[in-house]
Amino acid sequence: MGAADFVRKPVSTEVLAVRVDTRLELARARRALAARNHSLAAKVAARTRAIERQARLLVAQKQVC
Repeated sequence: MGAADFVRKPVSTEVLAVRVDTRLELARARRALAARNHSLAAKVAARTRAIERQARLLVAQKQVC
């Protein structure tokens, strides 16, 4: 909340309803974005581990040859 959320008196119910809806939509979008970021970070970590595992295997194979 901040200056952008200031509502002048007398309060217009229509303006107030639109502002509340906007704030709720923004909160939902932020939660969805945070969840997506978490999901992507997990995928990156899993793929990084897989690449590192493959790199170790390749190095081990080179040492055997």
